[in-house]
Amino acid sequence: MNSTSLRGRAIRAMPWSQLAYWSALAIAACDEYIRLRVLRAPAVTALIVGILVLTYFFLELSGLPRLSMMWVSLVGWSIFIAQMLRLMREPR
Repeated sequence: MNSTSLRGRAIRAMPWSQLAYWSALAIAACDEYIRLRVLRAPAVTALIVGILVLTYFFLELSGLPRLSMMWVSLVGWSIFIAQMLRLMREPR
């Protein structure tokens, strides 16, 4: 194989390799966006549930009945699932 045919093949392969590179970069950016949103959802859920539990703690001191952990878990999962559904329904 002579060097001119090898050079021609390399030049013809350059646009395809650029296409593969930019496609992989675009896919990775979308993936990082989704990963960020998935990691942010438990943090937001924990913050909301923490504020609600702290608020209800002070209400318990004023005479309200004790809160079952079942309700805390139910509210926490509902908030988390709502965030995940919003992420899945969001246009890309």
